[in-house]
Amino acid sequence: PAAPAMASSHVDAVDHRAFLRRCGLSKIYSLRSFVDLASAGHHAALQRYNDTWASEERMFEDAAMKTRRVSEENDRLFLVSMQVSEERLDTGKHIALHKLWDFAVYELDSGAFVALYELGREIDFEDWEVQLSVRQQAMNLVKAQFRMLDSDGNRKIDKRELTIMLTAMDRQTWTEQKVERLLRHVDTNSDGQIELTEFINWIFYMQADRICEPSFAAASDKFASVS
Repeated sequence: PAAPAMASSHVDAVDHRAFLRRCGLSKIYSLRSFVDLASAGHHAALQRYNDTWASEERMFEDAAMKTRRVSEENDRLFLVSMQVSEERLDTGKHIALHKLWDFAVYELDSGAFVALYELGREIDFEDWEVQLSVRQQAMNLVKAQFRMLDSDGNRKIDKRELTIMLTAMDRQTWTEQKVERLLRHVDTNSDGQIELTEFINWIFYMQADRICEPSFAAASDKFASVS
């Protein structure tokens, strides 16, 4: 198979909850959601303002979204920059803060945006990109499946290990001949074993449309149905 196209940063709705669970973000569903990015950014700005100046002679007035940027790692993750304005209670002056405030906002569903500020007030956008990276989460999942198949821990999957897993899934389908055919297909350097890079390339080649939920079982079933 050709090398996989790992450019996608999209999380399919079917796999979304499982993806967030793997990211350690099941609590995200407890956050208040808003109909658009600006409203979620406004909510985060108000929270941060109160966290910062709750006891001072100043009062939050408004927060307007000035810019937005979608993450290259996850197309549901946005960086929004908010212009915050306040009223100084001692002078009565209305002032816009000099520096824009940046917040990470996540799209849970269509028309349902949550501000991630509540989940980590000190976490910046770059850290959220790492945690919510579709590519990295997919890669971690594939590597975990490789380790499961590699029962002797030598960082290669041989015919015996492949046969054990495939026949456990479906003994009738996975005859010795079909196992050998799959091994030859994935083993691009023809050394009789499957290395991690070969395994990764094959999984993503077979499941280009399910990049955020790659599965050895699903890829094997697809191979069996067409080979």
